[in-house]
Amino acid sequence: MVCCKSCYSLKIPGTWLEFDDLDSSVSYFVEDSISWNDDAKKIKSELSLRQLDPQKYRVKVVCEGNFHDLALTSNLETEIPIKFQVCQNCSRQAGGYYEAILQVRTKRKDILDMA
Repeated sequence: MVCCKSCYSLKIPGTWLEFDDLDSSVSYFVEDSISWNDDAKKIKSELSLRQLDPQKYRVKVVCEGNFHDLALTSNLETEIPIKFQVCQNCSRQAGGYYEAILQVRTKRKDILDMA
């Protein structure tokens, strides 16, 4: 799991997803990593997060669902290591990068020539 140290955005292939805090980012990462059988019904999962240190979380997951009228429950536990990088937005802010599009509309030719 790769997360921005400044804004807690989560790096996924091709982009960064913004989150308010590190717990939300870890929760999304775990929920998104769970795969369910296509025939499973009434699926749900409950997460319990505990931060072991600044770069590691212990996650307990209880998954429940029905598979062909059979109720199934699974208790899972894992540790999630976190690698920190700086996302593109935070990198630009730290470097003082600004980008804007400015439209100049006037009938005065001398101003248009300067632009």
